[in-house]
Amino acid sequence: MAAMLVFVVADGATDEPGTRLASKQIENLSTGSSLTVDAEDEESKYIFHHFNARFRGESCRWALAYAGVQWEDQRASLALFPTLGSTLPVLEVNGKNLTQSTAIARYIAKKRGFAGRGLWEQAEVDALIDYIVIDAIAGLRAYPEAALTGDKAKVTALKEQYTSVGVTPFLKELENKLRSNDGGQGFFFGPSATLADIIVVNFGDEVLRMKPDVLESYPVLREHRNRVHDLPGITEWIANRPDTLL
Repeated sequence: MAAMLVFVVADGATDEPGTRLASKQIENLSTGSSLTVDAEDEESKYIFHHFNARFRGESCRWALAYAGVQWEDQRASLALFPTLGSTLPVLEVNGKNLTQSTAIARYIAKKRGFAGRGLWEQAEVDALIDYIVIDAIAGLRAYPEAALTGDKAKVTALKEQYTSVGVTPFLKELENKLRSNDGGQGFFFGPSATLADIIVVNFGDEVLRMKPDVLESYPVLREHRNRVHDLPGITEWIANRPDTLL
C-alpha cells in the first residue's frame, strides 16, 4: 500500500521554500518494501513537528519516508527557533508525543524493522548512530545559530574549519567501518539498510551542503550515499522536499 505524505506549514510561517509547499500532497511510491508492518501501523497517524529546516530533524523524515507509513510533515517557521528550539522535533503518534530526534528515529526503525537484526546488531547500530549525533556533529553545534542570526563571517569560519579539519577523522573512520562489511559494497551492518545508514548519509549530506567536494577522497562513502538515496521512500522524499536555509 502506498503511503501518503502531506506537507503542512504552520500558520504564520514565513520561510519561503516551505510556504510554497503548504498543503501539497506527495505520493510516496514505496511499495514492495520488505520492512516489517504491524496491525497497529494500519491505524496509526504519524505527525512530525519540526522547523522548516533539515538539520536535526531530517533523519526522522528520512526514517518515516523509508518506513512507508502515512505521515504529515508539520513545519514551524525558523523565526520561532529562539523560543521553540529546545522543544522540537516532536513525533505525534495517535495523540501521544515523543521528543528528541534520535529517539524518534529509533522508534520508527524499531517499529518497521530496520533497527538491526538481533540485539547485538541493534547495539552496533546504536553505537554508530551515537558516534554521529554525539561526536561527529559536535563541531557544528554553533552553526545553526550563526546562520539564523546572519553572522556571515562566523558561518564562513565554521564551515571552513569543520569541512577542512573537523570532519576528516570522522569520514576516515566511517569509510573504514563501511569497508569492514562486505568490502563496503552494501551497508554498514548486514545485507540491508538500517537506521545507521540513514543517519550517516543524512549527516554527510549536511556537510556536503557546506562543501560539495568533501567526499572526494572517500569513494566507498560516495557509493554508499547513492545506495541510501536510492532506497524506496527516501528517493521520493529527497526529490520533493523543500529547499531550506538549514
